[in-house]
Parts: sequence; structure tokens; C-alpha cells
Amino acid sequence: MIWYGIKKGDQDVEQRLIDFWQDNTAQTYQERLFNDFAIKSLELTSKGLLPQFNTSPSSPVLKQWMSLATQGLRSRFTNFQELLETHIDFEQTAAWGIQPESPMLILGANNILTGKLWMFNSAHEPIRVEHILASCAIPNLFPAVEIGEDAYWDGIFSDNPPITELIDPAYVGIGNIPEEIWVIKLNPTRRVSIPTAPDDILDRRNELEGNVSLFQSLQSIERLNNLFLDGAFKEEYLERLHIREPIKIPRSFIEKSDQPYYIPLIEMSDSLQKSLNYESKLDRNPEQINKLNQEPRCKQTGYGQPKPAQDYTYAPRDGECTLDWIQSWHSRNRQWLCGRYGLLLWDDERDECGDGDCSGRSGYCAGGRHGVDVSERAADVAPRQVGLQAAAQCARANYRSAGAKRAL
Repeated sequence: MIWYGIKKGDQDVEQRLIDFWQDNTAQTYQERLFNDFAIKSLELTSKGLLPQFNTSPSSPVLKQWMSLATQGLRSRFTNFQELLETHIDFEQTAAWGIQPESPMLILGANNILTGKLWMFNSAHEPIRVEHILASCAIPNLFPAVEIGEDAYWDGIFSDNPPITELIDPAYVGIGNIPEEIWVIKLNPTRRVSIPTAPDDILDRRNELEGNVSLFQSLQSIERLNNLFLDGAFKEEYLERLHIREPIKIPRSFIEKSDQPYYIPLIEMSDSLQKSLNYESKLDRNPEQINKLNQEPRCKQTGYGQPKPAQDYTYAPRDGECTLDWIQSWHSRNRQWLCGRYGLLLWDDERDECGDGDCSGRSGYCAGGRHGVDVSERAADVAPRQVGLQAAAQCARANYRSAGAKRAL
């Protein structure tokens, strides 16, 4: 939705996504009744209080039952494809053709027949409604999406969401590799207690499945960043790809040692995470959707204050807006350093490191020994292209940002 709004030139990109979720909520009494019954039944089944019946989403019997159970409901409430086509003009995206310029949209799906991960990339082909359906086709909930001779499920099994592709010129093109990758994370990383109840076990298993490929992708980029800081790449190779510094990424786990390329990981607040379970991902109760929608929203009173540079985890608080917070974080941390030093060594007036024994490289002292990044100084900021990687997990964002090339 965000990608389409930007490409279409919407003045209020965020509103398109809000309208989509509003349309997706249970609005009538019948829709509320259907939604609440389905969610409560799933919760009781997860707790072991109701028997579980495994039925294929492609089953003719299930389709007939759903047709009867959803009579009188809005077609957009029961038909996800129609809902998407209401808010995105796919005839228009087809007319646009391939879109090699930023922002790009990359959607991950898993080819069921070949076992390969597949990326639907706006830089390589026009985005179709089938691409989005494929990237959202969770097995046991939705039937496989057939495109040509292939069939696809959700990419959660192999790449959730696509991240390593963002730094691959084959996917984004030379010159479009992002300088920063910001992650809005919906599944919590840590848990206080060991799950023992059946529903808690299912919930935690789902969280871990959603996190494992994300962390593996981030750690792959982290290894490349460390090689960069050690001078392992030839200067002409980096120059050809327009890479002048390590790619800034969130830290996967809080126990990991500080690195000069870490930026905050955006997560839901603890209180909101504790109020959600596996079944809540399917809950379209308007109160539930509004609660999720309001979590990172701005208020007229201001945007809140960023945390210190050494704190690499961020949960939106009341009065903060995620994307505006990112911009604010940059303005307050144009120079930031690895937390293990705790001293600002960069001399802004002389544009050099205050350590006489340090020889800076690409804005980093001694290849990262001090980890000072001056790329965001006002004098260095120039108009650049911006990048956007949207995945099914991205709940909402207003991508009206300028400056560094950022992937979200």
C-alpha cells in the first residue's frame, strides 16, 4: 500500500494504508459475530478445550461451508483479493511496467513445487495482485496461489522478510543498495517464562518461526559489515557499488557486542506484545485493529525523544511516530560511536578524529575502531534516492523521508 501510494503520488501515503485496514475490519453486527466466533473457537482449540479438525483450505466442503457461513457479509470482508483490488489499481501497476527506480517493492514467497525462494520484484516485473496473495498465503489458512505453472505459499519458511536481497545489485540495481535497513518487528524476540500451556507453546513457536530467517539475514549482513571494516573489499569494487560505509542494521540480540553500524530495532511495546497471541494475528475486531494502528502513531503534541545512540532497541511510546522518530534519531545522532568507548572523539570543526593515532576511512575512525559516523552531518547531506522494501509484516509507515537511502 505504501509503495503504491508513493508511486502514485499520494499526498497522504499513510491514509491509503489506514483506509485499507479500516475496510478490513469487521464493521457490521454480522461481521463482528463471525469474527469473534472464529477467534474464540481458535483460542479454545489452541488451549485444547475444543477438538481440532484439519481441513484443507482447498477442500470443496470447506468452501461450501464458508459460503454459507459468510452469507450477508461484505464481499471485501471475505474475499482478500477483492479487498486488495479495491485499494490498489493493478491495471495501473501493469501499465507502469517494471519500476527500476526507487522505491522498489520486493515480496517474498516460497515456490511449493521447486522448493525455491522466489522474489516478486517491482524492478523486474509489474506487481500483480497474485504476487501479494502469494506472499500472504499461509498454509492451512489459504490455498496455494498458482501463477503460470508454479504455485506459491507465504515466504515465512525461507525469507521473512526479504532482507539480503536489498543489498544484492541483481535485485535492486547498482547504486540502489541502501545505507540503512530499518526493521519494524512484530514478533517479540525474548520471553520471560517457559511456555507450558498448549496455546502458549503454539504462540512461542510461531514467534520463533517468524524470527529465525530475519535474524539469519541480519547476521549475514553483519558479517559483510565486519569484512568491510577489516578492509577485505577492494576500493574499486566498493566504489562501483556506491558503498562508502557499512550498511546500518539493527542488532539481532541484546547480548551481542556493540558495533558502529547498529541502529535501533523498532518493536512493539511490552504491554502490547503481552496482550497479543497467535490468534490475534487473525482478529479483525475494530478495537483490536485500532489498538495496533495507534501504537506507533503521532500525536499533535509532538514526536517524543529518541533514546541514546548506545540503546539499540526502540519501542514506540505514546506520542511518538515511527518514521518521524527515525528522522529525529538521525538529527540527534549525526555522530554516534560504539557504546564500549562512551566518548565523542570526532572534531566537527576540523572534520577529523580527535585521536592523533587514528586515520579515518570512509567516515569511520580506523576502520571502525572508534565507530564514529559523520555521514549524516548537515554539510554531508545531499539529495539521494530513497529505498523502500515493504513486506507483509510491515504494518504501517509514512515514507516521506529524505536524505540517506533507507530500506524499511
